[in-house]
Amino acid sequence: MSSTAKVLLALVIALPACGGDPVLEAAREEAASSTSTEGAGGATRPAEPRPGQPDQPVPPGDPGQPGAGIPEEPKPGDPNTPPPEGGVKPHDDGTIPPPEGSETIVLSGTLVIDDYQGGKITIDVFDGDQTLKGDKRPDIVGRATFDGPGPFEMVVLADTPIWLSAYADQDENGRPSKEDPMGPCECNPVKSDEDVSGVEFVMNRGTPPGG
Repeated sequence: MSSTAKVLLALVIALPACGGDPVLEAAREEAASSTSTEGAGGATRPAEPRPGQPDQPVPPGDPGQPGAGIPEEPKPGDPNTPPPEGGVKPHDDGTIPPPEGSETIVLSGTLVIDDYQGGKITIDVFDGDQTLKGDKRPDIVGRATFDGPGPFEMVVLADTPIWLSAYADQDENGRPSKEDPMGPCECNPVKSDEDVSGVEFVMNRGTPPGG
């Protein structure tokens, strides 16, 4: 205990408590504080540190935003979106001609629909058999449109196996629908380095899209 504290403690003991003197109260508090820090053998030990403030909670992020480290939930796809076309972008009129500089031939014949009820006819050209079931659908590598049944003529890739399928867009929704006449070409697959003519392309109702 320091000399100052001893003196103050002696004064506190010597003087009688008379009526709550503020000076005496201060002396008692200082003496008690000094005494509480004295350990065994007169050694002074440091006062216990005051506990710190509890950890503040992390404020939440903006409503509707994912937290840090939490990936966003993937958005579901639209089942009505048509399949990709192999990176080939159709022209404004919807046609897809063969790539520039490629070897081509002319395919010609007749488009046949027994109960034609309107709608343009679209012929899609695939790089594989679109009627087969599998994990990957063949890509569309060509497309031509016609006003209705009758003679047709289109340019396709030469000396390359291709498969053709056509439909009449009766409901004018831009894709084959359940009620549209459709069907694959009996000429599939076509692979020739010379023009092919006399093709009869028959479309019927109730044929699944793509074949």
